[in-house]
Amino acid sequence: MSEEEKKEENHNAERETPKAESLSADETGFENIASQQSVEQPQTEINTSEITPSELNDIEVHHTHPGHHKKKWSDYFWEFLMLFLAVFCGFMAEYQLEHKIEHDREKVYMQNML
Repeated sequence: MSEEEKKEENHNAERETPKAESLSADETGFENIASQQSVEQPQTEINTSEITPSELNDIEVHHTHPGHHKKKWSDYFWEFLMLFLAVFCGFMAEYQLEHKIEHDREKVYMQNML
């Protein structure tokens, strides 16, 4: 490559990307981070006081249950009945709502026909 071609490439590269140092901090949106003062975190003290055995006895502890009792067939029946009734009542409420909406729509159509 000749010197003229190199100069031309450098000139094109400079035109495409502006130099950061030629722009001020306001134009780039960045500030010089090195010029900012460092912020020091205050040190916190950890209290390592010991708990006395008498305080340990006063602590409320929640124990898990020792085990689950075996379910009887009546337990399963009542759970099924409650679930069935919940789903059935939801179905009936939705059906009733649709019926009311259709009835209201029918009234509007009849009034529009007259």
